[in-house]
Parts: sequence; structure tokens; C-alpha cells
Amino acid sequence: MISDHEEETASPPQTELHRQEAWKTTNTLATYAAALSSSSVPAKTQQLLQQTAKDLSVQSAALGDGLAPSTAEATAPTTSSPTPPPTVAELQHALSASAETLLTHALTADHAMGRVFAAVGTSQQFQAKDLAAAAGVVLPPSKFLPANVDFPTPAGPECSSTLEPRPGATVDAALHAAALGEQKASYAYQVSTARMSEPRFSQSADLLARHQDKLVVLNAELKLRCLPQVTPVAGFILDSTFTAHPETALAGLEAELETIYADLAALSAPRGQDTTALVANGTLREISVSWLLDSAQTQKFWGGTVGALAGIAH
Repeated sequence: MISDHEEETASPPQTELHRQEAWKTTNTLATYAAALSSSSVPAKTQQLLQQTAKDLSVQSAALGDGLAPSTAEATAPTTSSPTPPPTVAELQHALSASAETLLTHALTADHAMGRVFAAVGTSQQFQAKDLAAAAGVVLPPSKFLPANVDFPTPAGPECSSTLEPRPGATVDAALHAAALGEQKASYAYQVSTARMSEPRFSQSADLLARHQDKLVVLNAELKLRCLPQVTPVAGFILDSTFTAHPETALAGLEAELETIYADLAALSAPRGQDTTALVANGTLREISVSWLLDSAQTQKFWGGTVGALAGIAH
């Protein structure tokens, strides 16, 4: 039996320690970004710094208690700091380092913090890249970008029967939603690609093939879990923008996929605890984090903007 004293002195779970550290780091980055935004920097960089400070305050609120911003009020960062703010270049590198840490912890985080770490880490990656591009600075290589999209198709013994997906917010539902999302994306890319000219035509065709490959992997994962696979359909009802303004529509589609993969990051088992199907080829959590990043990068490719929390509405 554990005594009350032992319960009180027990160390916090690793995920909680990571959350606290990320919250402190993000608060510091928000303070520095706000201070630098009112320093002598070019107007474009100043605007980016102001937006970065605002986004970091939203991220801080989400990390403050692990809840989405709808339940955690974002507070503006203070403009004072006990030490002089770093240079813009140093801020960019600190943002990039914070993103790498968050994405690493997203792979092993418990429960919903997998989604929060992945969302904040993804957004911080692109905050750093945007600032670096504006200032002409080269960031250190990332182990997460370009995102891994080439997970092997899982294979295993045939199921003797097909199971009904567990109801509610479960990994079954999240995995099925991801497969449906990729099926819709494949169809939407087919429609939109036909309206493009080079070089966008070839670029969009490559992305179409990527989404088709993802659907194959997700359907194979559903099959290994003895769950119903997503079957082919004749088509989907698409908004007229997919033909009139295909790049804008595809940016919005990738944002939808970000939400789907953020949900999968919350509901899938942390790396090291996934004993089903993909354990030999990478876990479902690794897929969700990598493909969240990939969707965010593709959203930006089509001219979209990754929000303060990639894949989480706020």
C-alpha cells in the first residue's frame, strides 16, 4: 500500500514534466518576440514578430493546462524581460529548437498532450521558417522536416472476422477518419490537378500520388486491426473552389487533414506502448505526427497559413 506521504512526493509523470518545460519555454519565446517586434527591424520582420508573439501566447495557453484555447484563455506576453532579448536570428534558432523538442515529446506523450505537443511543435517549426526566410537566415536541419511520408505498408495475419469500430473518441474512429480524409483528398486532387498548368500540374500530381499512398497504408492498418476498410466511392461533392481556385481549395483541404492527424495523435498510443500492427514499421503516433507536419507544409505550399495550433481549432 502506498502511503499518503509517498503519493505527495511521487515524481510527476514524464509528460507533465515536458508540458511544464514547454510552457516555460514558450512563455519566454513570446516575451522575446514581443520585445523584438518593437525594436529596430525591417517592417516585414516586425509584422512577423508581432504575429509570432501573438501565436506564441496562444500556444502558451494551450500548454498551460493541456487544453485547447477554447478552454484556456490566451494572455498577451509581457514586453519586459529580466535579460535583454536575443537577436532575431537567435529567436529563430530557439523557436526551431523548441519545435524539435515538442515534436520529439509528441511521440511519447500521454493522451491529449500528444495532440498539443504535435500542434504547437508544428506551428513553431513554421514560425521559425517564416522568420528565417524574411531575414535571409538558414536554420539548422530538422529531423522532422521534410516530413516522413514513406511508412511501409503494414502486413500481418488475416483476421477471421471484421470488428465493429469502438464508439466514441477512440483510435478506431480516428484511424477511420484519417482513411476517409485521404480518400477525399485523392479525389479532390484528381479534380483540381486537371485544372492546372505546369509546373503546378506536375507538383499537384506528385501530391495526389502521396495521398493515394497514405490511403493504402491507413487501409492496411485498418485491416490489421480487423476494422472495416474505406472502400472506393464514385466521388465526393466538392466546393466550386476546387475547380475555380484549386490552390486555395487544396490549402483548405490540407488544413482539414491537419485536424484529422492531430486527433489521431491524441487517440493513438504513445511510441513504445503501441502493440498493434505498425509496431515493427513505426507506430500510429509517429504517422500522425509526421503527416500532420506534411499536411501543414503542403498547406503552406498552396499559399495557406498554418495557425498558432496546427490542427486544433481556436
